[in-house]
Amino acid sequence: MNITYVSEDEPKYVDNWRKLMKKENIPWRSLLAVNDVDAIKKKHNAVSIPYTLLVYSNKHFEAIDIRKKEDKDKLYSLCGK
Repeated sequence: MNITYVSEDEPKYVDNWRKLMKKENIPWRSLLAVNDVDAIKKKHNAVSIPYTLLVYSNKHFEAIDIRKKEDKDKLYSLCGK
C-alpha cells in the first residue's frame, strides 16, 4: 500500500507545511497543491477535510472516511491485517 498526502494549503502557508513535514518526519509521500486547488477539488469531488480516496491498482477509486470503523477495517483488510 502506498500513501500519498496532498495538502491544499494557501501559498502563504507553504513554509509552515514544509516545516511540519520535516519536523514530523512524515514517512509517506506528501504533495502540496497550491495552484488550481478548486480544479483539483472539483475533479475528485472533495467535499470535506480530511478527504480520503482509496485508489486501487486498476485505477478505480472510492472515497472513504478513515474515521468510520467500516472504512478503517477495509484498509486493514487490504493490508492483510
